Amino acid sequence: MQGDISGVKELLRYNGGMGSLNDVYVCEDNGHKIAKEDEKQINEAYLHILESVWKLAKKF
Repeated sequence: MQGDISGVKELLRYNGGMGSLNDVYVCEDNGHKIAKEDEKQINEAYLHILESVWKLAKKF
């Protein structure tokens, strides 16, 4: 694969550590417009997507 992968490298810097994308928790208490009963499902989906993104990004 050719091209500029600087965006991928930047993304990988946001994995882990304080304030990273891993620290995001979507919930009504954090000011997100989401119903309390949907929080668990949304956060599980978010973590699944995030894990997929990291795995794909590490291939570069």
